[in-house]
Amino acid sequence: MEDKTRVLGEKPVGKLLVEFSIPAIVGTVANSLYTIIDRLFVGNVVGADAIAGMSLTMPISFVIMAFGMLIGVGSGSLISIRLGENKKEEAEKILGNAFMLSLIISVVVSGIFLLTLNPLLTHFGASPKT
Repeated sequence: MEDKTRVLGEKPVGKLLVEFSIPAIVGTVANSLYTIIDRLFVGNVVGADAIAGMSLTMPISFVIMAFGMLIGVGSGSLISIRLGENKKEEAEKILGNAFMLSLIISVVVSGIFLLTLNPLLTHFGASPKT
């Protein structure tokens, strides 16, 4: 662990940026390919109505992802700062709080969406076919 944290303090920022951004880029490309291939299969097997149904759920998916990013980016920044200050116990507490907050928000958001699903989908333009 010591060698890895030392590298972060000694390596040039440009090299670190490239080194750490490549896995994020690969993950994003893989996720995009998954979505494209999924829609190809659904469109060819089930039909256009199913693709329309998938499109209706995108705003809901974006809201859920936004909450995940909110917690992930915020807690990641705080954890990085605490680890940089060599305060590992505080970093672990932040991590635990982030997991609990994720769990709580997941339950609350899921409950809200389940209770308001039909009005939401109608508002987004759903029809009986989709």
